[in-house]
Amino acid sequence: MWRAVPGVSEGARGALVHTKQRHWQNGTVDVEALSVAEVERSVALCPLLKPFLDKNDKTPLTDGHIEVYDKAPLSNANRAGRVPVQVKGRTGKRIDTPQKHWNVPRVDLNGYLQESGVLYFFVRVNSGTGECVTYYANLAPFTITKLLASAPETSPTIPVPLTALPSNSHAIDSIVRLALRTRDQNPQAGIDPVLLEAAESFTFYSLREPNFGQRTRIDLDSGNVSLVLHTKGGMAVPLPGVLEIIPDDYSKQRVEADFAAGDTVYTESYRQRIDDQTVRISIGPGISLTLTESADNRSMKAHLEPEGSLADRIRACKFMLALNSGGTITVGGKETALGIVADDKLSREVGEVLSQLQMLSELFDALGVDGNLASIGDIDDQQMSQLEVLHRAIVKDEEVQAAMPGPGFVRQAVGPAQLVLFALAGESENHWRIIDLFSSDFRRQFWARSESGDGPEYPVTPYDCIEEEHVTSALNLRLDGLVGAYQTLLDWPRSTFANATQFVLKLLTASDTNAARADEFLAAAEGLNDWLLESDQQAPHHLVNRWQILHRRDLLTAEDRLEIRKLKHKMAGDRTHPLSEMLEIACAILLGESDEVEYLSSHIKRDDLERMRTWPIWSLYNG
Repeated sequence: MWRAVPGVSEGARGALVHTKQRHWQNGTVDVEALSVAEVERSVALCPLLKPFLDKNDKTPLTDGHIEVYDKAPLSNANRAGRVPVQVKGRTGKRIDTPQKHWNVPRVDLNGYLQESGVLYFFVRVNSGTGECVTYYANLAPFTITKLLASAPETSPTIPVPLTALPSNSHAIDSIVRLALRTRDQNPQAGIDPVLLEAAESFTFYSLREPNFGQRTRIDLDSGNVSLVLHTKGGMAVPLPGVLEIIPDDYSKQRVEADFAAGDTVYTESYRQRIDDQTVRISIGPGISLTLTESADNRSMKAHLEPEGSLADRIRACKFMLALNSGGTITVGGKETALGIVADDKLSREVGEVLSQLQMLSELFDALGVDGNLASIGDIDDQQMSQLEVLHRAIVKDEEVQAAMPGPGFVRQAVGPAQLVLFALAGESENHWRIIDLFSSDFRRQFWARSESGDGPEYPVTPYDCIEEEHVTSALNLRLDGLVGAYQTLLDWPRSTFANATQFVLKLLTASDTNAARADEFLAAAEGLNDWLLESDQQAPHHLVNRWQILHRRDLLTAEDRLEIRKLKHKMAGDRTHPLSEMLEIACAILLGESDEVEYLSSHIKRDDLERMRTWPIWSLYNG
């Protein structure tokens, strides 16, 4: 709800109180008496205001007050309140020059603040003719606080902005009533967020009607306006600060029409007014139109911004190229000429960008990379050149020349992320075949042996060859084929289950490290761990891993917590399991028993504790 105090009319707003009264004292103008009389005369024009001002300038701090009434007769029953008044007068030979400020002593401002504000009048008196021009300032509590903060504490005076007092009685009445209204302001209270949550309505008081159809910033500490918050409980609280009026037209609004250029169509677009003459239409990620319209001109300009996913950027480039070459746009099925001339330079530049983006798209598709995960804007020129080489190797199956010591892993940076690949010797010297390490075509291609070198070799998956720190940033892991990669090695169950368990832990660490991909890593860890639970006879460490996945998703149920307690009790009573002590601690972590974790940790071998601190379960411990 909005309510405005009646505004000052245009005619009255510019008029000054300008009179020719004379008060003589010993042959000179009695400035104080004349100034007070001038203010009294102006206020007396208002039928519901009654001034009580001291002409002798003997009253401490103020010169009196104005009684305000809601209606006639002017009785106590109809009294609305009282506004303290201070009048200052100065003589001069010229009074037509506008008085924009007047320096008020800091000590006086502090006194006015204690009085909950004052209506300050400044009267300029022509020393020769006695003519007067009156100015005013509503020194409300918020206004005084702002003025005091605007000047160094060592400044004895502070300039106060002044406004010419209108001659219209209705306008003067509105000024005094606003001064009365702002006396409720309490600068020390600030803005309590609880009040904002309990707000039921707002009332806005102003000397002029605000334009709610135009974006406007209003200084609530100026003394010329007041914004009052009304709570559901009946409280009325004046608010300080800045009020920004944002009409609906200035907020994003859905455009119920498709935008098309060439073969590229956008079905979800938004319009937003920027200023009185400008509207911006966000057609889609990275592509927008600016419409500018004035009395004698109308124009439209297209904008291409490097933002959004890889697919978004490709679409935006195609749209821009079609727009530039065709000069038309189709909106809601209706083709409209833009009146633009094709720009060959623009087409060439956008075409080059599009070519690079399409190259990346083909490379990512070949490697099973989700383009949404790649930070395209962070790919520098060197990386782009290297990715073009990889495109030839992966997409076109060409051998590429490079100085490498021998076959091995290739890690190609893609912004802050990377592609993890493998290089095999080519037919020509210093030429290499680059293979997609995680493709299903290369399963059972990797074999390992224990670090001691004893025992037979056994098969491993490519996932077992990637270090933990690289899992977080690798884009081409093809995690949808994760379980299948381990399933092919079930004829070596012991090593396969152990390696799969280690990769579950790597995925959990990656989910803690890379929040943007946490859901992806947790889903892959859950799928692989569920397979382990089915294939490895419900081993207790797989149960703990299942629970810590749920814990990271805030999905642990009361039933899960009961099962965790059962396993903790079982491990405490059965030390035959090689991991029983560490599993007991893991269960205590999952249950949030910090004191128990601290106690149990002090009773296991130091090496086991240090080992456990490297596990992802430890990141859930708050001790």
